[in-house]
Amino acid sequence: MKYDSISDYLEETKYDEIFNAILGYYNDNKNHIYLTTYAVPNPLYIKLIDISVSKVYFKDNIYDEKDEFKIVVDAEFTLKGDKSIDYEEDTKYRKFIVTCSGIFNKGLKQFKIIEVDEYSSRPYNNNGLSEFLIPYISKDDLEDRAEMFLKKYYEEALTTPMQLPIKTILDKMNVKVYNAPLGRDIFGKSFFLSSREQVYNDDNEVEEIEIGPRTILVEPNVAFFRNIGSYNNTVIHECVHIEFHSKFFELQSILSNPIKSIISSFDKGQKNIKSSDLKALSIMEWQASMLAPRILMPANTTRIMYDRLLDEIEEYYPNYSAGDKLELLIEKISDFFNVSKQAAKIRLIDLGYTNATGVGNYINGEKVPNYTVNDNIDIKNRTYVIDFIDSIRLIRGNEHLRRLSQKSKITYVNGFVVINSPKYVEVSSMGTKSLTAYALNNIHECAFVFKRRKTETNNYYYEYLETMHFLCRPENKKTYVPADYDDESTNNKKLIQYGDYLDDTLDSKEILKKMNGEFHEDFNVVIQELGLLKDDGTPNYYQISKETLISDHTIKSYLTGKSKPQKEKLMAICGGLCLHTRIAYKLFEKAGISMTNSMTDEDLIYCSLIERHYDEGLENWNKYLKLAKKTMLP
Repeated sequence: MKYDSISDYLEETKYDEIFNAILGYYNDNKNHIYLTTYAVPNPLYIKLIDISVSKVYFKDNIYDEKDEFKIVVDAEFTLKGDKSIDYEEDTKYRKFIVTCSGIFNKGLKQFKIIEVDEYSSRPYNNNGLSEFLIPYISKDDLEDRAEMFLKKYYEEALTTPMQLPIKTILDKMNVKVYNAPLGRDIFGKSFFLSSREQVYNDDNEVEEIEIGPRTILVEPNVAFFRNIGSYNNTVIHECVHIEFHSKFFELQSILSNPIKSIISSFDKGQKNIKSSDLKALSIMEWQASMLAPRILMPANTTRIMYDRLLDEIEEYYPNYSAGDKLELLIEKISDFFNVSKQAAKIRLIDLGYTNATGVGNYINGEKVPNYTVNDNIDIKNRTYVIDFIDSIRLIRGNEHLRRLSQKSKITYVNGFVVINSPKYVEVSSMGTKSLTAYALNNIHECAFVFKRRKTETNNYYYEYLETMHFLCRPENKKTYVPADYDDESTNNKKLIQYGDYLDDTLDSKEILKKMNGEFHEDFNVVIQELGLLKDDGTPNYYQISKETLISDHTIKSYLTGKSKPQKEKLMAICGGLCLHTRIAYKLFEKAGISMTNSMTDEDLIYCSLIERHYDEGLENWNKYLKLAKKTMLP
């Protein structure tokens, strides 16, 4: 027979023992257990008639074969009293706590009731195991739990910096590891019951073998979190499951369909499993994901190596920027502890080295230049880096950013929304924008900060994945976690004020004064002001065509007033000639085309190019359009 919960199992299989224990306790203590109701204020007859198990709490003794647990029992009593000649009858419920012990292994063996008491408060508090036999581990407990693991299996690693001897630990744990074809999205799998599984043999051929409990399968072609972690991280991740979560699987063997293994993967969890078990599995995945890097990189020795390597880098690479020094340091730490660079980066963030968030980020398929973070800025679930599409959505949706954008006082560069000033932004001869060295060393001074967009989920592991991907901005677009503008940021409010007070005097004002005619007349003004004329003073159609990718015949028709350009052609003219935002919008107005009030995706992207990328040239505009999966210009 299968059961939905441990409460159901105990009530069904141990009903008589629990009932008799409650009855015995009541009989021994009836003088101070007062059972009365409004209908029966002075009962002459009291009888225990039924019990039900409502909750089970386990003591945190994961290293003991025998479990101690406390059962919350709802007891139903019948009360009768004398009312004239007839008896009044009523029911009274009372909670009791029954302390028990036993071994969960293909059933509950050596079951014993230790004591009974009246229920007063939740037993064990957070020092116990959950009803799933999973330890309660808060974020504050993680370092202690990692140290507990290392003290048991390799205590030297807590004081001496070293690569953890994985094979030694596996031997001490009596755990076997096989490489296996687990699939593209699975990096590890821990088994708690015997099973027949496919593995790679010594000749790297797939064969099916019988594996026992305490076996780990690892997919050799998949790294932990794609680029976060390593083979070692995967193995230790699975060792955490075996060390801390074996009792969960022992319990499952007597409940509903037994779960043989736990899969560590990139998606939200295992399939075809009931919701309560999925929640338990997600908690276990979160615990393993948090503990593995702390075991591989203990706090004390990681800090020792950080200081040691930083001194070396300062000595040998004095001219490196602060961000580049930190990137080199992360690379050296990852090599020393034999973990991935992303795992090393995350660990340093955990230990309070917040500048690590500015190193090794990717956005729009490209690496973000390393930057440093002001220590006074709260980086938890916040980022300076967002992708191109997010920048369009966020600027359009915020009145302050939209106002500054329409005046070209902010721009989007290297994945940052920044104040558009030569102090922070430089443009190459090819029109490519980049942040200045000063901006990268003082990112808080020029870049707006965004906060992670929260998603509703009860999956703790998926929540953790999103947090890590948000902090690290991985290269893979599928793992990008979108952001929202941080309205509460003091830094953002200062930047809005800064942008509003920026000098608004531009050379374009002189051109705008002359643009008072029809479209073709104003277009001729622009051509003249840009010097796109031949020696005889006529428009240089060849040069204009070369910059805009529009035929010289078509350009001539626009300049002579025979026709007006459609939206895409006019965009190509604005982008190819690097027309300032105000001039571009003036030409759109004269051509009878309005985009600023439109909410179409295409127009939002076009406006972003006109406002924040006007000086980058048509080739760069088409790169942005390709990124947004839109048609190239013209």
